[in-house]
Amino acid sequence: MSKGVHRLPPMVKHPRKTHGGAAASAAAVEEEDGGSMDRDEQKVLRRKKNVLANHIQLDDDWVQGLTVNGLINDGMMAQIKDEASGYNKVVRLLELMTTQCEGPGAFQRLCDVLETRHPWLGQELIAELKAERGELKVERYVEHEAGLIVRRAFGASKRLSQAEKNDIHRLVALRTQYAKEVWQTMLERTKDELSRQRHIGAEQQAYAGDLLRKVTDFVRVQQGRLRHNLREAAEASTTTQQLLSDGDDDRPLLKRLEHQISLLEELTTQALLEKEALLEERKRALAVLGVTDAIGTKLDTEIQTALDKATAELSNSRAELKRRDTKLENLDNEIRSLRSVTEQEIDWRDRAIETLKEHLQQSHERVRQTHETAGDLERRLKVTKAEVKKYKAKAEQLEKNRRLGYLHDKGSEADDMSVGGASGMSRGGTSLQRRGATGKAARK
Repeated sequence: MSKGVHRLPPMVKHPRKTHGGAAASAAAVEEEDGGSMDRDEQKVLRRKKNVLANHIQLDDDWVQGLTVNGLINDGMMAQIKDEASGYNKVVRLLELMTTQCEGPGAFQRLCDVLETRHPWLGQELIAELKAERGELKVERYVEHEAGLIVRRAFGASKRLSQAEKNDIHRLVALRTQYAKEVWQTMLERTKDELSRQRHIGAEQQAYAGDLLRKVTDFVRVQQGRLRHNLREAAEASTTTQQLLSDGDDDRPLLKRLEHQISLLEELTTQALLEKEALLEERKRALAVLGVTDAIGTKLDTEIQTALDKATAELSNSRAELKRRDTKLENLDNEIRSLRSVTEQEIDWRDRAIETLKEHLQQSHERVRQTHETAGDLERRLKVTKAEVKKYKAKAEQLEKNRRLGYLHDKGSEADDMSVGGASGMSRGGTSLQRRGATGKAARK
């Protein structure tokens, strides 16, 4: 036994309860042997699945990392797709990994993937595997402190047997030991990374110093040219002084370099912007002058020629403008005269329209009166027709009465003539009077 390492009391193995006898035991063994992970790796992964599920998020990067390392396939993704939460998906995925991962070293590949985001989880799985295989050596002081913790918590308790206390002692010692190894590994990695970063920082410092000297030398050489590219000489002088006065600067080298580069970028940007503006202005001037071949063209000569041409065109334009003004004045007078005549004609037509409207209104009134008279005449005609019809009926009745009276009188006359003369004469006069009355009535 090495110095500082103490052997713990053996942990009591409690038999598992199985159902179905030997068949169930064989099935359990077969399940543990499935896939490319051995039993110890499967036990560790099952024991740590809750911790892993609480820290792993199955985003696209995680899935890609697992896929590249052969830890997940389309079939496994289809099986975890229906899980309700991310936690359940991770738990289900870890269960599938213990039986369906292909190729050797699946457990180590999973630890490598965990190293990319949660290095302590990967190291904890490795330490847990060592403890499961009995490869984790517990140091003496760790074992001693674990014993003190157990004795303080359960030393006088009779609810636990000595074997259970030994199990707790061993578990606490193992947990403390592999936690120490995990953090010791992480500390070593941090030290290595810190050393690497220091080396990189030293290289960057050397590179930055060299670059700062080059920039300063460049500014000194190009000082005059940079001044010409700026709009104001005062600004150029001030900025150049800022670039060159770095002898008493006590800032870090990278900060000084960053400052110098930013000032140099400002100067260069101003120069380039002014150059672009001048080129654009020259291009517009040549376009205005109608020059197509800009290479080798003297801009001042072209401008003078264009000015002479423009002066002549301006003189001609003024004369043409004067002629047009005279023409416009005459046209304005004609428009005014035409407007006066048009306004008079419009006024006459408006009056004629008003007269026609009055005549039309009077005609409408006459038509309305004619309609009313025609209506009265129609009503009177109806009344007259009714009276005529009434009198016609009366006339027909009187005619019937007259005819009946005539026949009656004629019979009476024949009787009177057989009786005698005087009596007959008297009755004949009476008959004549009756007929006369009947005839008058009929005529009426």
